[in-house]
Amino acid sequence: MSESLDADFAAFCAAHPTRSVWVGGHRWEYIDAGAGGPPLILLPGGFGVPATSFRYIPALADNRRVIAVGYPPGLDIMADLCDGLAALIDALGMERAWLLGGSASGFVVQAFVRRHPSRVFGLILAQSGAPRPARARLSRACAGLLNTLPMPLIFGLLRLSIAADLRGDSDGRRFWRGHFAEVLAQQCRAALVSRFRLAADFDANYQIVAQHKHDACRVAIIESAGDGMIGPAERAALRALYPAAEVYTLVGGHNDSVERPGAQIALIRAICASGRCATIQHSTFSIQPSAA
Repeated sequence: MSESLDADFAAFCAAHPTRSVWVGGHRWEYIDAGAGGPPLILLPGGFGVPATSFRYIPALADNRRVIAVGYPPGLDIMADLCDGLAALIDALGMERAWLLGGSASGFVVQAFVRRHPSRVFGLILAQSGAPRPARARLSRACAGLLNTLPMPLIFGLLRLSIAADLRGDSDGRRFWRGHFAEVLAQQCRAALVSRFRLAADFDANYQIVAQHKHDACRVAIIESAGDGMIGPAERAALRALYPAAEVYTLVGGHNDSVERPGAQIALIRAICASGRCATIQHSTFSIQPSAA
């Protein structure tokens, strides 16, 4: 599988080069594929880059426009990142779009829909969680360390974290360990620090998000029953923030979204094609991931 994934990734990058545009004084990277609407914007989880979504983009772009984006370094306040994303949507000629926020990017999606609700046709929160004010201190501490430690030490620690999270000798895990190690090697200090400062901002300042208006767009939640990063309490807290959302529960863990994405891709396609998401309350579906 590793050789297949290596070949698939190389072929994807050749066919879908990463582009860039300057908006609001920041350089945004993105991959733009497909046509049709409403368009779907994929936001990166963790330290992902647009090409990390190489298994999602072709599968989702066969019947709609799909844009995968990366965050510019230095945008470490959530409101500023949301305003920059809105400016990017303008620059790419879109009015409204579906937004998919996976893992940490679920925080960005939740902040964006409250700051720019008219730009969101629907939002999908995948393996993500609700704000936790107590977690903000840890994120700030991580940002502080990343801002002071020597870069070789930072890269070494982050590579160890990736190896621990994706431990094992399967071909797929070897591919993803190599991919994320390469992505990290391309990151500057400002980009790494920004990720943790954004998380701290979300946790500290968005704890009353349930009082904001978000009922003008459709909402779907995809969770994983065996998710070790987003536990049952946080998943319940997220559902409580969106009582009209349709909730889907996949069998598997947090990393299945990259290692075994077949079921999640099929689910995203169905959600974007359906108009039901805002009308069904707390419907839960158990779906066995495919081998794709």
